[in-house]
Order: sequence, then C-alpha cells, then structure tokens
Amino acid sequence: MGRKHKSGDDYVEQVQDAFWDATLEGDWVNFRAQSSLSSEIYDAVESARKFMEKGNPEPAIEIGFAIIENDIDLINHNDDSCGYLGTIMRYGLELLHDASKLELDDDNRELFQDYCEDCLKKKTLSGWDWDFDIYECLISLLQTPKEAKQLIKRIEKDESLEKDYNADRHINSYGAEQLAAETATDLRTKYRRYRALIEELDKMTFVSQKQ
Repeated sequence: MGRKHKSGDDYVEQVQDAFWDATLEGDWVNFRAQSSLSSEIYDAVESARKFMEKGNPEPAIEIGFAIIENDIDLINHNDDSCGYLGTIMRYGLELLHDASKLELDDDNRELFQDYCEDCLKKKTLSGWDWDFDIYECLISLLQTPKEAKQLIKRIEKDESLEKDYNADRHINSYGAEQLAAETATDLRTKYRRYRALIEELDKMTFVSQKQ
C-alpha cells in the first residue's frame, strides 16, 4: 500500500498539536521546548508552501493564521530572549504575505479576508507591530477602488493604530527628550509604516473597475 499523503487539515492539526505539546507543563515554555517548536512550525510552513506551488493556497492561509494566533499567546507570556517565538511569528506572517500575493479564487480570497478581519476584530496582535502585516495582506487582497477606499477609512479609524498615526505630533508636542531614544525611534518607525499603508492604497490601480 502506498504512503498516505497528509492533507492541509492534517498540517493545521499538526501546528495546533505542536503548540499544545509545548505548553503541557503550563504557560511557561523553556528555551529547549521553544527551539523544538520552532523546528516543527518550520516544517509545517514548508509543507504549506508545497501546497501553494500545486495551486492550493487554502492550507497556507489556515496554517499561517493558526501559527500567529497560537504563537502570540506564548510571546505574551514567555521570555523570548533567544528569539525562537519571534521567529515562529515571522514564519507565519511571511507565509501569509506570500499567500496574499497569489491570484486567489473568490473562495480563498474571502476566506483570507475573513481571517484577517477576525484577527483585527479580536485584537489578536494588539500591542505589537504585526497588525500592520495583517493590513498589508488585506491590501494585497483588494480588487476594486471601492474596497481600497473602505480600507483607508478602516485603517484611519483603527484605535490600536491611533498612537502611531499621531506619533510625530506626540513627539513634537512633548519633545523627543521626554521619551527614551528607543521609544521615540519606535514611534517614528510605526508612523512611517502607518503612512505607507495609506499611500499604497491611494496609488493603487485596478484592472477591474467593478464597484
């Protein structure tokens, strides 16, 4: 009998199980377990990329979001001085960025958008710069000028990004000297990234002009 190949659902389950196993002894995950988890997630991501190469992006979308949703909980409750958990987050986000740039059919595009909207609504990545990555994926999924205009309004009203939108004003009003140098630099970096989202949306053109 030939070897049975894993389906996309199997790899999503593999990701969920890997995070579950890493936290069996509680919320605290030691560096050895983090390293092992990073290796397992890397393998799952590579498998997802093979699905994409064969024209099936759905596993990549689901695996990518499974990674970031599970990993953010570990990041918020563990020491990541070795960088394993941040690397895992990077694996998940890079997979999503790559999937968002594919020519997705309507079903997969809607699936991807729903995952993005759910992530933003739940503030899954709140407090981290990674919200920008979710918005960047949404930009890649846009198809019409109307959608672009709606997304601009959404970004400008996002309370979690408000401090970044007003970063320069905040720094100028209170004086950079009142902030730690790293904090001032971080705020300016976030502000530039925020404005880059708006500017990219403003200059977008669409082959389809459907409204």
